[in-house]
Amino acid sequence: MHDPYLALTIHALDVLESARWFSCLDLTSEYWQVEVAPEDSSNGASAGLHWATCLIYLDDILIFSATVQQHFTSPHSHLLSRNYLNLENSCVVQLGTDILQIAGMTLNVIIFGATGGTGLELCRQAAEAGHTVTAYVRSPEKLTIKHPNIVCVKGTLEDAAAVEAAVKDKDAVLVALGSRSLLSRDTACSAGIRVILDAMKNTGVRRIVACSSFGAGPENRKLLSWPIRTMLYQVLADKDELESDIQKSDTDWTVLRLTRLLDEPARGKVNAQLTGQPPVAQISRADAAAFILGQLEDRTYVHQSPTVSWSS
Repeated sequence: MHDPYLALTIHALDVLESARWFSCLDLTSEYWQVEVAPEDSSNGASAGLHWATCLIYLDDILIFSATVQQHFTSPHSHLLSRNYLNLENSCVVQLGTDILQIAGMTLNVIIFGATGGTGLELCRQAAEAGHTVTAYVRSPEKLTIKHPNIVCVKGTLEDAAAVEAAVKDKDAVLVALGSRSLLSRDTACSAGIRVILDAMKNTGVRRIVACSSFGAGPENRKLLSWPIRTMLYQVLADKDELESDIQKSDTDWTVLRLTRLLDEPARGKVNAQLTGQPPVAQISRADAAAFILGQLEDRTYVHQSPTVSWSS
């Protein structure tokens, strides 16, 4: 038996395969006037119709996209306007996460290492994007950024109870911990991440995006020159342990191996790759922070550890 809709069904399933974000819409007005393309007037459901427009009934609509950016910028994004929705019966969800707020798609995140160069930039960009930011810091006076969306919590990573209290009810955890010494073994990253992961397990928080370093991972040392490899020996050893603990955890983790970080303006040209030498072994903190925040919405690198650099 010939099914004229089989090809359409197969195409729909192919498109849905990469979808991560979904909106279930209950339209306030069910009847819509829709223009009929001339080439479609003799095909499919509109066969035999000769009108320039037709009246169709739409009630419940499912909109899907691969990323949240596509979700709210693609041609169908006007349907997400409050003018068209009965918001009591509508929602936006991402596979693998809880229901998010439809208004602004803001998240409640916690940042560890918030007073470092990259951490400060993360705080700034996250707050300006509308996210609620908890900056967990040892020295609050070093948090030089002030914003209504930033809440400063004083504490140490040695205090497991304080870390767990700070992590509770967060949508995601961002880790930008740095080593304090190049010459001696510093376990600030590896020891700290174990406390953070335990807190996430105990509170049910699943999403974590952590900063590591280009060259971390035993198989990646060969990507570095001998002088750099020698200078960063202790730092990379600590990053190796951080990565290993995260990768063994039962979380939705992403580890970003950042190249040399520069205090320069953003270029907006970021490269991420899973293997090999990056095109440029450096990136600005502004671009790195933007890419880190992008991982809150983009699940491309969940359970992966890409190297992040400028693309040129």
